[in-house]
Amino acid sequence: VENIPTVRGLATTFGLNYIPGTWITSIDVGKGAGSVVNGYESMSGQMNVELQKPDDRQYLFLNGYVNSFGRVEGNINWSTPLRIKRNNLANRAAADSKWSMGVLGHVSALRTEIDQNNDGFRDLPLYTQVNLINRYKYSGERFMAQFGVKALYEDRDGGQLSRFGESRYSFLNTTKRLEFFSKTARLYPDKPYKGLGLILNGVHHEQSARFGYSPYDGRQQTLYANLIYQTIIDNTNHTIKAGLSYLLDDYRENYRAIKTARTESVPGAFAEY
Repeated sequence: VENIPTVRGLATTFGLNYIPGTWITSIDVGKGAGSVVNGYESMSGQMNVELQKPDDRQYLFLNGYVNSFGRVEGNINWSTPLRIKRNNLANRAAADSKWSMGVLGHVSALRTEIDQNNDGFRDLPLYTQVNLINRYKYSGERFMAQFGVKALYEDRDGGQLSRFGESRYSFLNTTKRLEFFSKTARLYPDKPYKGLGLILNGVHHEQSARFGYSPYDGRQQTLYANLIYQTIIDNTNHTIKAGLSYLLDDYRENYRAIKTARTESVPGAFAEY
């Protein structure tokens, strides 16, 4: 999502459901090996999703949805410039346009049991999701920055119908996810082909579930950093990208009586002509 690895780790199973469609402005699909800038995990292909930016001209978007299955959904996209009061009126107009704020919100739920084939199992799991992003953007002549926080809560309840009581065969899953991200770029107005960018991302993901009658608990903590420098040699036919990257994953998982712990620390360097 916006060049930050997102659907991975414990979020692999349901991660695409954490990106509401109303937030999306574009989707880019890369088949096969792409740029090294995106990391070694994208060597077999990549899908990148761009979300509505804080400085988007569509200031307010409201969306509601209801269907015959009993699913209800509400979405809000809000973008606004931040007005900064200045004593110096000559600089006020320039200062006002540099900062902007955006809020992306999503709430959805399905609380109706559906069993159209009468096999005693729910055709769709009951679920509730609350999803929120609060982000800020600074656009200057020589610097550009974005940073924000994402928060998500989701619970799923599938398996046999409620009439089977506490002994029913069920699939339960509750996810709590908190994420911080920032993207900073050094711009060169007289050399638009040149740039230096830093991407930082931190994730805390908690998941508790039950598969049939077996309990599961998982926790993932991730830190991601990517420093990218881009320039040309002589002319724009010869472009060079180089940088440093770091990925830290820490997993703690419990399934029945099995406990696993795994930490991966992956520093890296890359260059591309």
